[in-house]
Amino acid sequence: MAAVGLAVAAIPEGLPAILTITLAIGVQQMAQRRAIVRRLPAVETLGSVTVICSDKTGTLTRNEMTVQRVATATATFEVSGAGYEPSGAFTLDGAEPDAAARRALEDIARAALLCNDATVRRGEDGGWVMTGDPTEGALVTLALKAGLDEDFEREAWPRVDVIPFESEHRFMATLNHDHEGHGAVFLKGAPERVLELCADER
Repeated sequence: MAAVGLAVAAIPEGLPAILTITLAIGVQQMAQRRAIVRRLPAVETLGSVTVICSDKTGTLTRNEMTVQRVATATATFEVSGAGYEPSGAFTLDGAEPDAAARRALEDIARAALLCNDATVRRGEDGGWVMTGDPTEGALVTLALKAGLDEDFEREAWPRVDVIPFESEHRFMATLNHDHEGHGAVFLKGAPERVLELCADER
């Protein structure tokens, strides 16, 4: 009885009311920010978090991604720049790529641009704005860094058909034709899935 009496006495009389008011204020603030919690365990889990890890590209904080390397069968290119602003350079072993390497980069950049549903445009404030999936936006920015013009490429190689990305097949593919009747299939997806579909490498 003494232990129960001490436990009850240790809790202030107004504590339940204070907790209720504090939680109500928190819910109001979350509602103002358009956050709705459907399951209480989600809040309990968030409240127990002590460490939040984020990668350097800011995916978790700014919802942005950036391509930093481009790998071919024979070389790996480093890509400078961050965010969706198409300013950056390609280097191969610390030097500027030669003409043959640039052609390979342009082919990869064209596939990344045309097998893509995202767009990157300059906003009204002068910054660059991406519309679509962050991963696809990073690939469009890569193409712009490679010197390709988004509008020109999409007009020169109009899309005829598409296999949209789905988790079952783990790739996206588009069929494009130029104005001379030549066709090309551009494909992107999980590396192991894409390599399964390749007959050779260049």
